[in-house]
Amino acid sequence: MTQIRFMPIIAVLLLFVCLDISLAKDTDTEGNISVKMVILLDRSGSMNWNTGDPRGLSRAAVEFLLDQLELASPDNRAALVLFASRTEIIPEDGLTDNMDNIRNQLDAVSAIEKNSAIGLETDLELALNDALRLLGNEKGGKEIVLISDGEPQPDMRHSYSRVIDRYPFLFQKFVKAKTKKLKQKYREKINQASIENIMGAQFGALEDTGVEIYPIALSGMTSAGEELLRKMAVEITKDESAFIKIKGNNLVAALDQTVPKPETLITVHRDALKSSGRDTWETGFEVAWTLQQMRIMFLYSSPPSHDITWQLHTPQGLVTASSPGTCSYMAAKEKNGSGGKIFERIFIDNPPPGNYSISFSSTGFITPVNVIVEGRTNAYIIINAQPDPTEAGTPTDIFCRIKGGHNIVLKQGKARIIDESGHINGLIENFVAQSNNTLMGRWVPRRPGTYKIKFTGYMDNDRSQYITARRQILVKPRSAVKLQVSIPTF
Repeated sequence: MTQIRFMPIIAVLLLFVCLDISLAKDTDTEGNISVKMVILLDRSGSMNWNTGDPRGLSRAAVEFLLDQLELASPDNRAALVLFASRTEIIPEDGLTDNMDNIRNQLDAVSAIEKNSAIGLETDLELALNDALRLLGNEKGGKEIVLISDGEPQPDMRHSYSRVIDRYPFLFQKFVKAKTKKLKQKYREKINQASIENIMGAQFGALEDTGVEIYPIALSGMTSAGEELLRKMAVEITKDESAFIKIKGNNLVAALDQTVPKPETLITVHRDALKSSGRDTWETGFEVAWTLQQMRIMFLYSSPPSHDITWQLHTPQGLVTASSPGTCSYMAAKEKNGSGGKIFERIFIDNPPPGNYSISFSSTGFITPVNVIVEGRTNAYIIINAQPDPTEAGTPTDIFCRIKGGHNIVLKQGKARIIDESGHINGLIENFVAQSNNTLMGRWVPRRPGTYKIKFTGYMDNDRSQYITARRQILVKPRSAVKLQVSIPTF
């Protein structure tokens, strides 16, 4: 008699951790995300050249980043690391939530430039070690902004003790070399060893620490240095758009474009006078939400060659640079603080809702200028997905909604999906409005892995007022089919 035995055959299934839409970040008492940022600023000799930072915008760049952090949340913290042959940390005791503590020490940027107090080479390896030490034990959002024009070059003359500690064998070879050609050979070997250590141990440590890094390469950087910084963006931040190479004259604008806005910031208004030829110009906007603080910034393409005056008309009255009233006014200057104005900004605490207008006038022509208005709110975006967890090849609905900020309504949205290699894997151009102030978009992940959603939610139909958010998604492989096969046995 023939017997039939049923044997289940199940294909191997790799199990991933279920989909987790939220990044692990610190939050303050209102639920707002806090950020710890280390700014690595190259002060090597080449930064003074035409291919580095010839206009001396480095100090203004630091002021811009500090403004962003301070505006977004009083809980954000920062530190500045000046580096060349050695490093200098501001403030000495590390990360601080008192941005004025850093601003008041920014004379060090130009002082170092004049007397080469920390050397002339570009020891990026030392700077990254300092950044790791400052951020290593921190929790939540951690960012490094790197501004440099050169590839790693440890100083073999003035800071050799720091080189001996890292590369004793190669340094001894360098010391014993009898000719300039041999010395150059071992100098290049040490430079290459530094690059390899950065790409090996330091890349690994930065990734393990959960740091995102935003490298800004100035135009004088070699192809080897550029490739190193590009790999930082792709392998650590997992986003190729985190890297940019620019001319030093565009440094502040590049930061505005590349470094992500803190997620508690609303962009209220952006406008630009793109060409000169006018002696008057006006722009305006409406504040329709409750904001804790608002910054209005005028970013000039170059220091105005003629006297420019502006007037800010608010629901509470007139504000000017000479009569800011209860507002706070500051100006950032080129030549690392001693030149003409490169941007001005006004901070307004608890700005009243209503209409605002800014009028410019000049004794000559108005320099091209960007007006950027941003405000801090207690609102932020929550992103969820269905199904949760999702699988490769499965249509996945992405839901985005505002938490907090009861009078903020999302009308439109778009998202970029970034894959593990740092490249754009998908675009969701239009989200559909749902109930409860929620937007929905659909995405079909093609492969398993970790993806990053970069979402922008718009509060107006013109897409000029917006808030942003970034979240990770883990996608499982597609489930294998379960088969049951009957196998006759005799």
